Amino acid sequence: MCEIWGDALDTPVGPDDDFFTLGGDSLLAVEIEEQVEQRLGLEIDFRDFFNAPTPRELLRAARARSTDGSGAGAGPGQP
Repeated sequence: MCEIWGDALDTPVGPDDDFFTLGGDSLLAVEIEEQVEQRLGLEIDFRDFFNAPTPRELLRAARARSTDGSGAGAGPGQP
């Protein structure tokens, strides 16, 4: 997740870095959404960035979505 964020934001990202503090915006959120689905097989929603603005929290939210049956299969990896 941190690598995906870092690629989109063009900066190193740690697991507890805040998306908006790093300069994230709606266009980058959409890009990250697409990359998370492609690379990790997890679905996230744009609104998740407001409720879970760090890679660690967003990964947790995406995994929760997948285990409750409302998203894609569980993905690999760490934040």
